[in-house]
Amino acid sequence: MNVKKLAVAAAIIIVICIYAFGGGQKYLNIDFYQTLYQQSPWLTAGVFFLLFVLGTSFSLPVTAILMVGSGIIFGLVTGLIIALFAMTLGGTVSFLSGRFLFRDFVERRFTGYIDVVNKGMAKEGAFYLFGLRMIPILPFWVVNLTMGITSIKVPVFMFASFCGMVPITLVFV
Repeated sequence: MNVKKLAVAAAIIIVICIYAFGGGQKYLNIDFYQTLYQQSPWLTAGVFFLLFVLGTSFSLPVTAILMVGSGIIFGLVTGLIIALFAMTLGGTVSFLSGRFLFRDFVERRFTGYIDVVNKGMAKEGAFYLFGLRMIPILPFWVVNLTMGITSIKVPVFMFASFCGMVPITLVFV
């Protein structure tokens, strides 16, 4: 593992530790946001969006809670917009970290399998990802990291993820 990969992995671990041991849980409290929203709607939306992106980026198990929270705090339309864009952006960061940190290792270990998966992804990757998002059999973070190992292009990942997450996000929000 080279120095850049080690630095990225260390940064991820540090952020997770700061969240877990530094009181990050208080920012997942709905009352905190409802009070903040009454005082400053734009600041609340910005902070909530940032935390949503970070939670999704670092694969923390908070996505469902944040989707529901966005609906409670911001209402259906604004909550849906915030949730969809935050999950798409955070999912893309997670996807890219999977590609950056794990792709070489997995490709060396499972060359034959990865070739088959990449051929399938090249043929029907966007529809496959869209289906995984529409029917969330696997947690979003697993899909994000797994897709990072494949050859799917970033814009295709973002578009298919965004479109595929609309129905389930609408239900949660």
